Amino acid sequence: MKEKFTKDLEKDFQNDLGEEKIKAARDVSIAAAVIYSIFGIVDLMFAPSLNIPAWIIRLTVLFMTLSVIYVTIRKSSFFLRQYNTIIIFEYFIFGLGVQGIAISSPPDHMSWQNYHPSLILITFALYTTTYLNSVYAVSTGLALIGSYIFTSIYFEGITQINNTTHIISNIVFLLSTNAVALISKNIMQRFSRSAFLLKQDLLKDLSQRMMLEEKLRKMATRDMLTGTYNRWRFMEMAEHEFKRHSRNNNLLCFIMADLDNFKTINDTYGHYAGDKTLQLFSNICLEQLRDSDVICRYGGEEFLFLLPETSFSDAFDISERIRKIFESRSILFNHNTIKSTVSMGISTMEKSDPCVEDIILRADQALYDAKRSGKNIVKIANHISRNQYSLKSASLSYTSEKIP
Repeated sequence: MKEKFTKDLEKDFQNDLGEEKIKAARDVSIAAAVIYSIFGIVDLMFAPSLNIPAWIIRLTVLFMTLSVIYVTIRKSSFFLRQYNTIIIFEYFIFGLGVQGIAISSPPDHMSWQNYHPSLILITFALYTTTYLNSVYAVSTGLALIGSYIFTSIYFEGITQINNTTHIISNIVFLLSTNAVALISKNIMQRFSRSAFLLKQDLLKDLSQRMMLEEKLRKMATRDMLTGTYNRWRFMEMAEHEFKRHSRNNNLLCFIMADLDNFKTINDTYGHYAGDKTLQLFSNICLEQLRDSDVICRYGGEEFLFLLPETSFSDAFDISERIRKIFESRSILFNHNTIKSTVSMGISTMEKSDPCVEDIILRADQALYDAKRSGKNIVKIANHISRNQYSLKSASLSYTSEKIP
């Protein structure tokens, strides 16, 4: 997995490491506080005469580690912004702390024996438990070695560390620790970046899959031309609303709409003009309907509306508003202004309706009556059964009327 880390990608990577940076710094600070406390207890037991400056230094280091713990818990955003500064400062305090304790202790105190191993431990932790970049980590590691050299050379009379061979040997150990720890750090960084890139790829694949699923869902439930629901999805929602309204005895209206003379538009101007006319009508409907209302392309130039909690008069007002707006608008196609009208039929749910299809059949018959009445009109339907609807129109027992 080879991908160049751009500046933006590096920024995302560092942001992704935020929680890990906080957790690692907190864990190391807690460990340092515990170690310093343990050595303090050991000093109390075996070196009660330890100089006061050594205790002041120990308590100062302990206070600083507790401060870092506090910042990681309560000021995490500030900690992440100042991450490099805080971590470098903390490790300088660690190194200078063991150095200060050794300097302020008697020559035969164990602080001098533990000084060099402590620096090795601090150096290794610097590389392997922090997220400093290599330049900062190496600079800090070399500064710790410099502090060791300064302490070893400029403090006379301390024979344990004033031996040239011993000093050189310890410096080599410290440099070797820096080198090995740097290699370990680079290996961990490669693994971290590879894991990050893999995570990015998985998120990208997941996003693409979700987009594809959403597209498939829309294809399965929406009419791609008008953006309205398709007939299958509409009937599924209508069944649900029918049962809910039947249970609660609420009002439920259906509107069947059919564009007038639509075949003439297709035959005269072509199907593209017809498609634009359908889109114009559907957009008007989506603008005028409520969020709770449902519309579908029922077939060809026919549309079916479902209006929950709606009376006949309210459904008529909505239908009339849509009819008038559609009549007033037009589309421009090949320098031709194309206008159209719509006829609409309304029905409402009745207690005697056994299924939602009966309500739709009445709306369809009311639409048929609007067409016979000259088109571009809204009609409402009285009760008509499924059996009556199956008869020829000449023998139908049906009435429709326009709301005054």
